[in-house]
Amino acid sequence: MAAPRHRRGNFAKLPLQVLLSETESRDELVAALKEEARRVIQERTSAAANRTLLPHTKRAPACEAFLKLSDDVQAEILSRARIMPGQQNIRQIENELAKTLTSVLSKDQSQVAALMVEWWNRQIIHAHCGKRDKAIPRFELVKRHMEIVADIEHDTLVDYFAVELPPESHKSHPMVANQISLVGGTEAEFRRAVTNEWRARETRSRWSTENPWRRELIARYDDRLAEEWCDRHVDICHECNGLSEETKQSKGRALLKWSHYEAPDKIESIAPSVTTPSYIRGTYQVLSIDGRVGWHPDYVALLGFK
Repeated sequence: MAAPRHRRGNFAKLPLQVLLSETESRDELVAALKEEARRVIQERTSAAANRTLLPHTKRAPACEAFLKLSDDVQAEILSRARIMPGQQNIRQIENELAKTLTSVLSKDQSQVAALMVEWWNRQIIHAHCGKRDKAIPRFELVKRHMEIVADIEHDTLVDYFAVELPPESHKSHPMVANQISLVGGTEAEFRRAVTNEWRARETRSRWSTENPWRRELIARYDDRLAEEWCDRHVDICHECNGLSEETKQSKGRALLKWSHYEAPDKIESIAPSVTTPSYIRGTYQVLSIDGRVGWHPDYVALLGFK
């Protein structure tokens, strides 16, 4: 809802000025906003009665919503509102921060600034959710800055999504489910696969964006994981030759379990800094989408891979 307007003198300025303070009463502002909201609704009602074009199309929903709130809720919302003059446009924050990072190599300033803003925003969200203290001490900010700079200077791989969960709107690639269904995988196994595939894919994308040269490293490591899988898949194909579908599913599901539980412990990580198992687990699922790996002995033919 837009700021209240008034035709008499400077009345419009006075109510809004209380938002410069955290402690000043908002009572006058609440009254002014109610008056403005009622004016907007009244003008739309009059226009509808006269069958003319309805004014205030963009403002009307907010005005109606505000008037539907109780007096206590209206007061609570405005008690938390604050105007901070002279703040940077949110679209320019990263660029302005980068200019201040004079101790960082110029080629790295934009990346450091972007990572700092990302970290800061996450801490603010956690503070509002009660996951951390609302106060962010200076030493914590300095520590994170130093860690980011060190990681970039040494081109350290950071597993950003190791413990993150996919957004509720996330839809996994259908091939993940197809591969797991072939071996009679459970719903729990499918959920684990979806979560780790999302983590690995997001991490790979992030690494490639930060440094395009990392794509070669990622590809080489994919080959390494595929090689470890291939030795085991060749064995189960041989063992299952001429046997029942039930046996093939059992062997394939054991291979799926190996990719989740054993592979992260048996195969060296892509980098010393990547220590959580989710990247290996998820990368196997990423590779399964294109058919580079699979769990059922006959997955290539059954799923139409060439």
